[in-house]
Amino acid sequence: GASGSRQWLTSDMLPRHRRGHRITAMRMYEGNPSRVASVFPGLGYTPTHPLLYYCRMLLLDRGWTVREVWWVDGDKTDPEAALAQATRELDAVSAGLHLVVAKSLGTFALPLAVDRVLPGVWLTPILTEASIATAVRDLSAPSLLVGGTKDRLWDAEVARQSAADVLELEGANHSLEFGHSVEPSLAVLAQVVGRIASFVDQLGQ
Repeated sequence: GASGSRQWLTSDMLPRHRRGHRITAMRMYEGNPSRVASVFPGLGYTPTHPLLYYCRMLLLDRGWTVREVWWVDGDKTDPEAALAQATRELDAVSAGLHLVVAKSLGTFALPLAVDRVLPGVWLTPILTEASIATAVRDLSAPSLLVGGTKDRLWDAEVARQSAADVLELEGANHSLEFGHSVEPSLAVLAQVVGRIASFVDQLGQ
């Protein structure tokens, strides 16, 4: 059915738009044009994976416009390419309230958000990467950092040095899951989505 086809969606299937000489792949979900969220996925963690899927669902439920970005180079995307594509996508938005939602590789957009003073939800940011760690310490706009203690790319000390809200999940891995253990993984998913909902609801106040 339709849900099954979404599971196998790749950036190759999305409409591509030329901006200058570069191509982007982005899916737009129309909502309030004054409240826009740009979603940047991980390397293998596409926008159809649970954290980003439910984050998009809750944003749409609250009337936001959601711009779902897919890496043009798919699983071959490196940090430099991700940063370049994220720059183009962030610069394309002029809404009064622009939220960045990013997972793993997508968190290479953190320095861009700091420069633009954009609020953000940063899921499993790569805090072992110097540019990201520096940006986390420099965050001034409302921000939420989410990571697990079994994620080797998470650094609790760096997270604590930030002015951001921090949700650290004991025993969760880089997918914010517990291996093949279904019940704790679902419980954490609900906890994270609930925390994101509270964060988003406070943004408009």
